[in-house]
Amino acid sequence: MADGSSNTSWESRSARGARRAPRRGAPAPEPSTGSLTAPWTIRAGGVALGVQAAVALVLAVVLAVRTVLGHFQSTTLGYGTAVMFAVLGAGVLVIGVTLVQSRRGGRGPGIVMEVLLLPVAWSLLTDSHQVALGLVLGAVVLGTLALLLCAPSQAWSAEQFGLAHEDD
Repeated sequence: MADGSSNTSWESRSARGARRAPRRGAPAPEPSTGSLTAPWTIRAGGVALGVQAAVALVLAVVLAVRTVLGHFQSTTLGYGTAVMFAVLGAGVLVIGVTLVQSRRGGRGPGIVMEVLLLPVAWSLLTDSHQVALGLVLGAVVLGTLALLLCAPSQAWSAEQFGLAHEDD
């Protein structure tokens, strides 16, 4: 508004306790370090992600060995799939270790990885007719998502970014 009494989104956010945008030339505010140890839900989610990463890395080795032994029609397909599982497994392992060590930055990518695995579990249950494997994967994925999305995990994540909600 022209009279200077506008209530911009930054003003309303700062009134609720969120961070303000830094002024030009001013140093950016440091995020709150909060509690040094993450809640058990974050650390357990990190362990679950680490187990999933280990499975992906073992699968990468198995695929590479099967390719060497000639079980794939195309060596490019065999090695390519093995490399894909190795890269994804290594990335998920880094995410899991980050969460177990109570460092911020792993919760969001962990949630994304789990959401990407939901259609895989569904496919195993329906199209692939591997119900047992689909049930196990689905249970692990949903359990890990529950750990990473529950209230203590959200509160810890918000605290890490200085966005802890005050009681109204």
